[in-house]
Amino acid sequence: TFTATGGETLALNVSGVTTVPANTPVNISIYNSTNNSVGNPYQGTTGVTFNLTNLPADTYTVFVSPKTPATVNLQVSLQPGTVGTLPVDGATISSFATSEPGQNSYLGFYGTAGQSVSVALNNLVVTPSSSSGNLVAISAFNPSNVNVYYDQLLCYSGSSCELVFYNLPQTGVYGLTIEPATTSQTMSFSTLVSPAVTGAISVGNTATMNL
Repeated sequence: TFTATGGETLALNVSGVTTVPANTPVNISIYNSTNNSVGNPYQGTTGVTFNLTNLPADTYTVFVSPKTPATVNLQVSLQPGTVGTLPVDGATISSFATSEPGQNSYLGFYGTAGQSVSVALNNLVVTPSSSSGNLVAISAFNPSNVNVYYDQLLCYSGSSCELVFYNLPQTGVYGLTIEPATTSQTMSFSTLVSPAVTGAISVGNTATMNL
């Protein structure tokens, strides 16, 4: 069991799964104190990371059972979530790193309706290297938790990426969810959030802008 405070985000990793007989699938679920399932149940032979966001204050139970009769050995690790609120100042560089494979990162920034904002993701490193892809997928949400973009933005390890939010429709906290390509990978990166540079230009004149 484990206890969470209200609004807490955690990552629970199950690894090192061995069974006798070998390769027996294992069912893993998390339940709250009223026996309601939390997160997506897992069935497999390797392990999993449960990304648990905004948990209500409660005591939670991790239930493990083999699919068929077998003995099971495994390790369970509970880590704080990789979360952060990003200042929109064009100057503050924030760094993040996940500690568990398959762990997501949850970031946010406060925006004002009508404002335009750029979010830069730099120094991305995804480990270990995988034939399935060395990248992360980024989803963006408005204050009503509706996707801002039609699809996820893919950003590759060793590169930099930018998300542009033009003319924000609402005032409030905009969210970013960053996920590694595979459940076996961790990631590290830095962020910089900048307000748009604005100005006026009149017909027949030249304006200079520094971005």
